[in-house]
Amino acid sequence: IQTVLGQPPLLAASAANAGQFVVSGALNAFLPLYARDVVGLTAPEVGALFAAQTVATLAMRPVVGRASDRLGRRALIIGGLVLCGVTVWLLPLAGSGLALAAGLVVYAAGVAATAMAFTAFVTDVTSRATYGAAHGVFGTIYDIGDALGPLGAGVVVAAAGYPAMFRTAATLALAMALLFAVVSTISAAVSTTSA
Repeated sequence: IQTVLGQPPLLAASAANAGQFVVSGALNAFLPLYARDVVGLTAPEVGALFAAQTVATLAMRPVVGRASDRLGRRALIIGGLVLCGVTVWLLPLAGSGLALAAGLVVYAAGVAATAMAFTAFVTDVTSRATYGAAHGVFGTIYDIGDALGPLGAGVVVAAAGYPAMFRTAATLALAMALLFAVVSTISAAVSTTSA
């Protein structure tokens, strides 16, 4: 694990994915309440929203997995995080179930891109001897993000309301895209120079 923790690209990927999971945890916990309390959807309509998101994510995974092989992991990770961030920023503007559903389908595309590319990226930047440790550390860090999402979102909703929670989550996704872009670019440059 110490060897894994000394790899900046792996740590940047883990941190960025943890940020993605903070956003997902926040949405999973509070979007149903927002959809019911603010937009006025019924319980079955809220269920349909999340079903649409899940189906969209599942449908897109094979496509983005292939794109990850062709376009590169970094591009999909950065693009996926940016897409998630922009979509979450705009969710408070959705005034209907249809608008929320459209936003969640777009968000699902970002989640699918990051989910597939992050796992492949971790494998790409890790030696075969440390695959297990690398994926273990990676998984632990993003699980921490998943746990922190609902907690942090609850504090923000209580203090400042739903729109502030969406904007905070969106800002986190965009910041993680920037962090990952910078660290992975520097690491790639250092690897090329030393090779």
